Amino acid sequence: MHAATKAGTVGLASLLLAVAIAIPDITVISRVIGTMLFIFITAPVAAHLLGKATQESGYKIWRNNKK
Repeated sequence: MHAATKAGTVGLASLLLAVAIAIPDITVISRVIGTMLFIFITAPVAAHLLGKATQESGYKIWRNNKK
């Protein structure tokens, strides 16, 4: 379930880091750090909850069983 959020989290962190480098102001940097912490904490939790809800709903997991 972590792989589902890795691309979005790393992409957003890269953009926020670029903003912090482009605008070297303490208020911008503190907001960037706060936003990154929020995203790093909530994205894996959200992916876990989505996966758990999907599993508990009885959704059939796709398996590539071609031989």
